[in-house]
Amino acid sequence: MPASTNISALVTTVASDFISASPATDIFVLIGAAAAVLLLGFWGRSKLISVTIASYAAIAMLATLPIFDWVFGSLGLPFSVWSVIVTVLALVLILHSMIYFSLGDVLEEDPGFIASSIVLAIAVIGLLFSYSFTVVPADVLTDISPVLAIALTGAIAKLLWFLAPIVVIGATKD
Repeated sequence: MPASTNISALVTTVASDFISASPATDIFVLIGAAAAVLLLGFWGRSKLISVTIASYAAIAMLATLPIFDWVFGSLGLPFSVWSVIVTVLALVLILHSMIYFSLGDVLEEDPGFIASSIVLAIAVIGLLFSYSFTVVPADVLTDISPVLAIALTGAIAKLLWFLAPIVVIGATKD
């Protein structure tokens, strides 16, 4: 057997471990995350801090209240990764509106550096995606690659994504 066949088999094995059966799903997740990061990153530091507070509040509410049961049971929506993400983002948007319009004058309006806003946006979107992908049962997550699944739902990854916004806010404070 020629050496090129062994190398080809090795490359195929490694690629199949990193790429899911449906790479379009991974690309869609990454493009959606990048778009959300850019949208939030250019929004300003005070709104980002409000979104961060709203994200933690939404995760606490979703973990303790039967919101998913109501959304998927009463409204009859199909249970999928995308419907969970939309539900989480809708709750974050509602809570952000309440927080920002009630505490907006307390939050500083200093725009800060755009780079620190982008890093904070990455941390917040990572937190929300990590939570959303964790809530969905493993048998539903068959469309994403193992690498992306570990980066979002692994035990250490969940802890790091949970702590990341707090660390970034503290590290980027002027």
